[in-house]
Amino acid sequence: MPHESSFDIRTAQCFLNKLIIPQYKDFLKDNASSRHALLTTILLFHMFEWANQGKKATVESFKKAYPDYPELAFNFGILKDISNGTKHFKSPIRTKKKTGFSSAFSDGFERPHSVEDDNGKVYPLDKLLRETVEFWQKQDELGNL
Repeated sequence: MPHESSFDIRTAQCFLNKLIIPQYKDFLKDNASSRHALLTTILLFHMFEWANQGKKATVESFKKAYPDYPELAFNFGILKDISNGTKHFKSPIRTKKKTGFSSAFSDGFERPHSVEDDNGKVYPLDKLLRETVEFWQKQDELGNL
């Protein structure tokens, strides 16, 4: 079913290929940019609703729609919290901005953007974004968008 209120972005494939992928490439070019990090996060969070015909985007709805991808449900929850934090000002998740290295350089160095859970475990945002982008690209390749 085509979407009719986002200009020429009418399908999940368009949303992925015209918005998410270019924005993610901008993030990869400058992964120290909070703007690129947040815009990529917000777009990836909203991709669920595009791919699932407007179903409410929750961790549970993600698990139900994609039961073979429990690790992505975790990522989705983090992306959801960050996205909602930009909208509602207060977020249940803590993010950190530091000087760091590009993930293209090495996975062994600290990253500019990270997320910390309630137990103090830190997750590099670029890794969560990469895994989620790859998931949606795979869904597109499989014809699931």
